[in-house]
Amino acid sequence: MELQFVNSSVPNDTQIKDVLISMTLKVKGFDIENSTISVSDTSAATTTTVTPSTTTPAETAITPAGTNTTAAPTTMTTEKTTTAPVQVFLFLQFLEPYVPELNDPSSSVYKDRERRVKETCDRIYRPKFPYYIGAVLIKFSVVTVQTRVDRTEAKLELVFNQTAPNAKVPEKNVIVQTLKDAIQNSSINFTITIFPDTVSVTSVPVNVTTAAPATTNSTTAAPATTNSMTAAPTTASSTMVAPTASLPATAISTASTATSGGAPHKISPSTAFILVLLLWLLPSQQ
Repeated sequence: MELQFVNSSVPNDTQIKDVLISMTLKVKGFDIENSTISVSDTSAATTTTVTPSTTTPAETAITPAGTNTTAAPTTMTTEKTTTAPVQVFLFLQFLEPYVPELNDPSSSVYKDRERRVKETCDRIYRPKFPYYIGAVLIKFSVVTVQTRVDRTEAKLELVFNQTAPNAKVPEKNVIVQTLKDAIQNSSINFTITIFPDTVSVTSVPVNVTTAAPATTNSTTAAPATTNSMTAAPTTASSTMVAPTASLPATAISTASTATSGGAPHKISPSTAFILVLLLWLLPSQQ
């Protein structure tokens, strides 16, 4: 854990440790092992922000000839290298038989083994890695081996602080070897028996998905085109036969000009009959 204080009143490491030890008996809900308490302080890391451009003021120098010379401004750009976050998964097998209760996270068997596995990881990794936060159990699995020794495999996620300045996740081989060394060489009595050869670590990059802005496709309907089709005029040919007289040539020529020269006109049969009759009567009266 990181303890933050006002810079003018920071207690020393011994004072912080003594206060916590003196209060362990009053803590309810979980037990703190006094032998595992350690305190170390580090100087505050300098936070470097990305500065697009920093321009120094122009300096003016006067030459002996009296000419003013302006020095070119100096531009400096400071950038901070960022590392993509990753998820670290730890696999290990320990000497305890797999039972059906391990499928139920609410069972007492599941909770007991979860507590002991996480406790073992925390006791090993927390003193070694300053940015280690804790272990999260993913699941228990049954292990089938040729020997008659019953085993259970545990998959855990090791959580590291990857947002602090200069934070760095340890290499996979370092995580594996740290656990193996603690199992084989430590004098601490762990509550589970881990097989060192079964320890492995995988890391998976965390994909940070940024939602793309919604794009609205505005579709403008093309204006409807109306094809105006004018039907060709229908010419009705009305043929009238007079009983005893024939139509004069003037009537024929006049009737033919009704549809020539200019826009055609549609004449009803009754109108045509009257026109033809008038044209026939006029010459007879002369």
